[in-house]
Amino acid sequence: MNWKTATCNDSPDAWLGEAEGIDPAGSGLHALAKGMTGACTQAQERARVLFEHVAQMRFVVSDLDTRCVPSLLAHAGEGDGFFKTTLLVHLLRLVEVPARMRWVQIESSLLTRGLWDFVRLAGQAFVYPLTEAFIDGRWICTDAYTMDAPLLAAVHRTLDRRGWDSGFMAHRAGTGQWDARSDAYQRFDGADPAAMQVQDLGCAHSLADFTRRHPHRFRVTGAMRLAFVSQAEHFNQELGQLRLTQ
Repeated sequence: MNWKTATCNDSPDAWLGEAEGIDPAGSGLHALAKGMTGACTQAQERARVLFEHVAQMRFVVSDLDTRCVPSLLAHAGEGDGFFKTTLLVHLLRLVEVPARMRWVQIESSLLTRGLWDFVRLAGQAFVYPLTEAFIDGRWICTDAYTMDAPLLAAVHRTLDRRGWDSGFMAHRAGTGQWDARSDAYQRFDGADPAAMQVQDLGCAHSLADFTRRHPHRFRVTGAMRLAFVSQAEHFNQELGQLRLTQ
């Protein structure tokens, strides 16, 4: 089932360089991107190397107000899906691979069960971005970098033990690998997106660009900010305990 139903500008030239919320030159990532991909001769190789760098970063819930600020990307070694998507889009654009965020809404009670549900506490559906890169003439999508490998393995063990298809912020069919040749998903089953009620919200350059285009879909409300300030540490502690499961 193809869940990508929203109409986007698919011209690769529209998704290169600076844009609202995207500042590759000012992100401090130029040397990192070039250094990691200097030996790569193809876009697919560059995308895969950069993906692996982002994927190995430790997953933690980041601060709502700073996790997507371009100037801070080079100074953090961990983050959540919003941070990692912002980082990967910047890195890809720095090596001339067109990249954008593809936003989805997903059924939060299935995705977050087993953990403290900050989504429902904040009164919003779970909306988050995936990365799409234009490689070999087509757009390829992934969020497989979201959780680092040790955490994803612990989540999969826990889901298997409980007999759940999804929970703890991932899907049992989700992967932590991406070959930059085909779509790869971690938070839902790409073969059955309807099971998680995946809804395509379209494409944007950044969180700031998306909220400008769709202010009713995602907004940092006072309730959400308060929830994160008061509970993010507790949520990350839960994830830390999950990492210890065998």
